[in-house]
Amino acid sequence: MVHWPVDGRYLDTWKALEKLYRDGRIRAIGVSNFDKERLERVLDRAEIVPTVDQLEFNPIDQEKDIRPLLNLAGIQLEAWSPLGGGSSLNDPVIGKIADKYGKTSAQVILRWNYQQGIVTIPKSTHKERIIENSQIDDFKLDNGDIDAINELDQEKRSLWYDDFFWHNPNGQKDSIDKWDDSEKFANN
Repeated sequence: MVHWPVDGRYLDTWKALEKLYRDGRIRAIGVSNFDKERLERVLDRAEIVPTVDQLEFNPIDQEKDIRPLLNLAGIQLEAWSPLGGGSSLNDPVIGKIADKYGKTSAQVILRWNYQQGIVTIPKSTHKERIIENSQIDDFKLDNGDIDAINELDQEKRSLWYDDFFWHNPNGQKDSIDKWDDSEKFANN
């Protein structure tokens, strides 16, 4: 998986993953944290479509801008930070839905993801929460509850992509500031 779309590097990295895939050294390839623009650049040049795009996805950041592209290309959305870093757990709408089903807010959010076909990676270091988070098969959210959670989207990320130095995950500018991938691969 290309974990971060570093400008000037991610297209080369994708081509290297494609080679490893074709050589039978890996069984699936995907991307992580690719916004719509960068994913489109990969798709324009890819021989192999990514299997997955792992994105921050939760009730307050639902990635609505990229989801149609993922669906059209057959790319699985995989959610990291599905509980919004914990911020979604105290939302009154989610709390009301949790009370209705006799579940925790985390279970409601994870069920909401599951019912939308989103692969989800919840994080916890507490054994009890890990077990609790896995217990979402004994209830189903009705359409009204799903719609209510869908209305919570604020396009609010815990990591603001626009403020991030895409070429350098450490945030330090250097001489390769914003390499242009498009010209390098124009004839490929």
